[in-house]
Amino acid sequence: MAILDIRDRGFHIPTLGIVFALGLFQWLYGKMRKESGAAFFRRTLILFCAGIIWCVGGWWSYQTIHNTPTAWPDYAFESLDGEIVSFAQEEPTEFTVVNLWASWCSSCRAEMSALGQAQAVFPQARLILINQGENQSTVEGYLKQSGYQFDNVWLDQNNKMGQWLGSQAVPVTLVFNKNGELVTGHSGIISVPVLGALLE
Repeated sequence: MAILDIRDRGFHIPTLGIVFALGLFQWLYGKMRKESGAAFFRRTLILFCAGIIWCVGGWWSYQTIHNTPTAWPDYAFESLDGEIVSFAQEEPTEFTVVNLWASWCSSCRAEMSALGQAQAVFPQARLILINQGENQSTVEGYLKQSGYQFDNVWLDQNNKMGQWLGSQAVPVTLVFNKNGELVTGHSGIISVPVLGALLE
């Protein structure tokens, strides 16, 4: 399972609910010894209702203000060969997996081996690595030094994809279908089994 569903832009209601419930339980356990009866019940009910309103209201407000991406953007990038490339130019495949990364990011470096395996393991998916904010020499130097070879490495020196997604965090893996629709995503280090689950 993905750590965060990209389409929820980092908000996961069940997780927020669990965190809130644990914090409330710990606080109430301490109060339970000091208060009794109706006063304790009223305080618990008020806090519970306030917490639910806070979680749901915050999520709804964020989703309303920030439009969630639904399809790949009409952006142009530069490949390591110096060519101008874009999603629209690519031949349709069942899935297109886009990984946003940077060489300075330790989590990105940690998942590179898995991405290299995925390129061979999942022939139904095209893998595109889009580097965020670094120049060609930096990216080529890292890949050469590390011994990684990928079919599609694009440069996004202005972080356009991060702005489109609404988050500059890396690594992020996005999965698009053959119609260019964003169907799922993963935030954080990805593994071959996790990517396989996203492609099911």
